[in-house]
Amino acid sequence: GLSATGDPLFCRKWSSLGVPSLGFPAAWDDGLPVGLQFVGRAGSDRVMLATAAKLLAEIGVIAAMAAPFGAV
Repeated sequence: GLSATGDPLFCRKWSSLGVPSLGFPAAWDDGLPVGLQFVGRAGSDRVMLATAAKLLAEIGVIAAMAAPFGAV
C-alpha cells in the first residue's frame, strides 16, 4: 500500500519517458517519511537497482523503514 511504497504519482513522469525509477521513504522525521528517488538511464534497470541496493544498505534505510518512530 501507499504506507510502504509511497505514491506512484512521483514515478509517473519517469515512466512516461521510459526510464527506470524507484521511490520510497528513506528516513523518518517527526514520524513522517522523507522520500528518496532513484532515476536511471533508459535500459539501465539492473544497474540502477544494484546501485540503489548498495546505497540503501550503506545508509541503513532498511533499518529506518523497519522502525520508523525512532526505535532503531
